[in-house]
Amino acid sequence: MNIKKIRLMRFRNEEFFQFFTEFKDLVSKYEVDSNFFGEYVKLIALYNELDDSLELVRKSNYTSEIVELDKMRDKVFLGLKNTIKALQNHFDEDKQKASTRLMLVFKTYGNVKEKGYAAETATIYNLVKDLNEKYEFEIEILELQGWVDKLDEYNNSFSKLMSARDKEKSEKPQKRVVDIRKEMEICYRNIIRFIEVAMFSEPDDNLISFVNELLSKIVRFANILSLREGRAAAKKADKQN
Repeated sequence: MNIKKIRLMRFRNEEFFQFFTEFKDLVSKYEVDSNFFGEYVKLIALYNELDDSLELVRKSNYTSEIVELDKMRDKVFLGLKNTIKALQNHFDEDKQKASTRLMLVFKTYGNVKEKGYAAETATIYNLVKDLNEKYEFEIEILELQGWVDKLDEYNNSFSKLMSARDKEKSEKPQKRVVDIRKEMEICYRNIIRFIEVAMFSEPDDNLISFVNELLSKIVRFANILSLREGRAAAKKADKQN
């Protein structure tokens, strides 16, 4: 009997951890670990290591601050962009022209909110630099310097916070989560092979029940992944249309 494969590498960290939490509980429920004892001991050790590593990420002194500061700079960026867009309808012709020129700059830089943290930080840095050096006249006539300064302030604060978090992580030597996950996937695949052999050679009722419930979990987690990928594909298609 072949057990349906599951694309573990596509799971987010929390989904990956939850799958193995349920797998561990299932093994304990049916007491089938004797079929793959050595690999299971290795898997549990890696599972605990992953738990510790993810907990460090959750408990980081900087994680919540980084998320909040990113929201703040996104809000200022959007506020500045929308203000410039609105000023294109200003009754003063010079201000109309200035805002139109600035909108072209924003179109060139695109939607920075969709970029990763590092890319967004670099993009905002370059945008602010351009606004202050190449479009000083436009910023002045539209009285937007306060917006630009606030965006620069939040972006610099964000960059410093990321550097501080990197320093914190470097002071906590640990195996990378991605490496732990790879080792766990290997263990899981080996365990599945043992189960498939046992199902072929000596499939007792207990093992059959275990496999049936495992298959149900695999289908459920596969559906979670498919739904997310479907939403992402639909969103991408909407943007292209």
